[in-house]
Amino acid sequence: MNFNYLSVGAYVWEGTFHPFLFVITIIGGAAAHLFSNMVNNPRYFRNGTDLEAERTPDIVTTNTGFLSRGVLSERTFAALTWSLLAVAALCGALLSVYSGSEILWFVAAGALIAYFYVAPPLRFGYRGIGYSEAAIFAAFGLMPVLGSYFVQTGQFSMKPVLLSLPEQLHHCTGHYDREGSDGCRQRVGARADGYCRMVPDNSNYY
Repeated sequence: MNFNYLSVGAYVWEGTFHPFLFVITIIGGAAAHLFSNMVNNPRYFRNGTDLEAERTPDIVTTNTGFLSRGVLSERTFAALTWSLLAVAALCGALLSVYSGSEILWFVAAGALIAYFYVAPPLRFGYRGIGYSEAAIFAAFGLMPVLGSYFVQTGQFSMKPVLLSLPEQLHHCTGHYDREGSDGCRQRVGARADGYCRMVPDNSNYY
């Protein structure tokens, strides 16, 4: 995760490291990441995207499989998903006490981006070139980087952003590859983002 080496960066650049805050950041960040990956699964399950992926040969599915394979009911899955957000929010509230209330904006923004990635009215993932990619870049790149650095130092800086750019860009290209192997070929529920519009033949250009 970005949290690991950005905390090291805080120590190298500012000479500060708080182990307790680091552990809470890891727990909260992991919970937020899992929430963001799970919150839209019910929508993909209901519109048939995940079921189609399960039935289509040679597709690398990107869903959890809990709903499409009948492992969990929708109610149980939803309870687990929102419990993860509660854990992330609790960690954010705890960190805000020690580092500053600004961290709560990161929690709120991350949750909203994750939820509205496919939920109306925003639906970042359906709006064409740039929207979904910008959301991914912000939620999985900029915010974890700036947030974890702020937790350790109590300030914002461009240094951690520049240091983490290679990983952030790698994450975005991974998103492109995922959409190439999953969303573009499924074509269910109009799930096609910027990648699918630019590369309709499903070639993995990135």
